Amino acid sequence: MAGKVTRARRIASVVLLAVLVVGSVYFYQIRKVRFFLVPSRSMAPTLLSRDYIVSVGDVEYRRGDIVVLRDPEIEDSFVVKRIVGLPGDTVAIGGGALYLNGRYASEPYIMEPMLGELAPLTLEGRQVFVLGDNRNESEDSLSWLESGVMVTLDDIVGKVVYIYNPISRMGPVASYPLEPTGGLGEAAETQSWSGRGAGSIRRRGRGMLRWARYDALSRDLTASDEPVLP
Repeated sequence: MAGKVTRARRIASVVLLAVLVVGSVYFYQIRKVRFFLVPSRSMAPTLLSRDYIVSVGDVEYRRGDIVVLRDPEIEDSFVVKRIVGLPGDTVAIGGGALYLNGRYASEPYIMEPMLGELAPLTLEGRQVFVLGDNRNESEDSLSWLESGVMVTLDDIVGKVVYIYNPISRMGPVASYPLEPTGGLGEAAETQSWSGRGAGSIRRRGRGMLRWARYDALSRDLTASDEPVLP
């Protein structure tokens, strides 16, 4: 009898081990599940510093998805941001608001209106535009442009789907259906980027600002001679 119990336990152990191995391969290799710690407030109020999150690899990413991507400036590092522009989109920022393809896009999740500005920039190839929800305290596509850097779909590790720690914040992380909701409007037409070259940016900050123009071909920025007050 004892021999039968021992044999049954061995079989159960082998089956359990096989399930764990297959499950690990499925979730890690196929579903590309990854675990990360949020290090800063750049995604507040949606994600907070010290949140532990789960990301899952997605076949298709959409505007409004929160994603983990490889840091374009620091090797072997990762950042978490929200996708606001996909390949083919024209992105612009002015008057504290985001514009997609010439139309205003409502973003109820951001911490406060943006200080930085961006003249209409069309995303080419596999380029995407990502921003932190805490726009004025985030290193993202708007600031990376100053170094001539654009991120692409290939830089994305996965979509954030869950907060698993702290327990008080545990729960799913939902995407926001980010779509243009209004017309360009007179306010947008008179933004300070009106008449500037495509991809011109005004750097974020509360002091003196300077315009710079992103050159998509040379991947470089050329500063303008004209200082612009905020």
